[in-house]
Amino acid sequence: QAIVVLTGGNGRNKEAARLHLKTGLPVLASGGDGEAAAIKKHLVNDFHLPVRWTEEDSLNTEQNALFTAKILAQENIQTIILVTHALHMRRARKMFEGWGLEVIPAPTDFSSFAPLKWDDFLPSTEGRKLTKSALHEIFGLAWYRIRQIIR
Repeated sequence: QAIVVLTGGNGRNKEAARLHLKTGLPVLASGGDGEAAAIKKHLVNDFHLPVRWTEEDSLNTEQNALFTAKILAQENIQTIILVTHALHMRRARKMFEGWGLEVIPAPTDFSSFAPLKWDDFLPSTEGRKLTKSALHEIFGLAWYRIRQIIR
């Protein structure tokens, strides 16, 4: 087993550190464009957490899954604890399972909602961000499923 943390925020790093302290499992940081190296540096320097592997070639979630699966196959690791944003978990889990990994989800950064007030119905920056993220996940999952059917 291993902990796989996808790049994208401090909440993910904290959860990876918490899980490592609880389980002792090795950690893989996944994300291209220097993001995995940044996570590794953050985890090592701020949490004193050893990161055994980094996957730095991916440009999207499907590549995170593919390249991570290749790295872990060399170690005969088939089960992962996947750390990512709660909104991203469903799509990420399907992609990692699609490359043969058994996934134990460890979602982070949940959105919480207080009771609605009248001004919640007015346009806002936060509402726009949440809508954009939700649509990104919906269309990303749909595109992944279409490509699975075509294959």
